[in-house]
Amino acid sequence: MSKEKIEINKATALKESAEMNNRGTIVKTSVPRILLEILLYGNNSNKKENAQISDKLQGQLNKMKRNKHKARCLWYIDSGEKSDKEKREWLIKNSFCKYYVFLDCNDIFHLEKDYIKSLLSKIRLLENAVEGIKSMDIKVSPDKPKK
Repeated sequence: MSKEKIEINKATALKESAEMNNRGTIVKTSVPRILLEILLYGNNSNKKENAQISDKLQGQLNKMKRNKHKARCLWYIDSGEKSDKEKREWLIKNSFCKYYVFLDCNDIFHLEKDYIKSLLSKIRLLENAVEGIKSMDIKVSPDKPKK
């Protein structure tokens, strides 16, 4: 890949990862691509629960040494102005990852102590399986088999 092409890709990534906050200022300018983002959304009325979820997830992220930069959390919490669908769309638009999972903070009653580690393990299994299929030159048939 040429240096010019790399610079264009880098500029595009920077442009795509920039977002505006309420005051109209850029709050992030350069974000490396993450393997997994946990996209959380909810309501301000559940501040205590949101803080507990945040603490649990941050604790799990802090414990990860090998996979330190492979996962992160992106939040959308409001006072009910947006629907869950709008929050999900915003989260997808502003994520910069290969895989993502949604967590509705209003519906979380228990979060496993190794939730993030487990997700990354499953992604690793998926990617290994895909690589195995590619290496065997297995193809997906474009048409359904006739009966």
